[in-house]
Amino acid sequence: MFYLTHQGKLMTYQFSYLADGETSILDSTKPNNMTTDQWEKRKSESNPNKKDFRAIDVMSNSPITVTDEELISNIEKLFSKYQFRHIPVLNNGKICGMISDQDVLRHKGNGGYNYLKSKDIMSILIICAHVDTPIEKISHVLLREKINSIPIVNSEGTLAGIITTSDIIRLTVENSFFKL
Repeated sequence: MFYLTHQGKLMTYQFSYLADGETSILDSTKPNNMTTDQWEKRKSESNPNKKDFRAIDVMSNSPITVTDEELISNIEKLFSKYQFRHIPVLNNGKICGMISDQDVLRHKGNGGYNYLKSKDIMSILIICAHVDTPIEKISHVLLREKINSIPIVNSEGTLAGIITTSDIIRLTVENSFFKL
């Protein structure tokens, strides 16, 4: 399940391209040196215990967050200290925005940089996913919407974690049948 959040309110949202039964655009690609029959056999043999990963299996738990009143200079220090690129913004415990390291960099030369707050530069229309959302669907949304992170919420609508493209890549590498 996906949500859009705006001004701290979560609204359920269905992406039309995630309709049930749609063929996955993320299916593995057949290597050039294999016949189709060899590829189908390898896929069927390699996935007998395939795990259907969900957001809760992959997300970074308890992400560092800031309030909508946090100074940008402090956020820049968090990015530098913890080496991440996205930070959820909360207001009264609810997600109200997201800030990327690129958002901070865009304002760095601004004369009022030291006085800008997170609410001045954050993205306010945020795509969120539920902890039980399949990773395949989250991957589709990351690709199609050209975003690099999705906050993950629990049944109460509060922030439970965050998934980034790096998390998806790590999952893919760790669970690939193309082991080196």
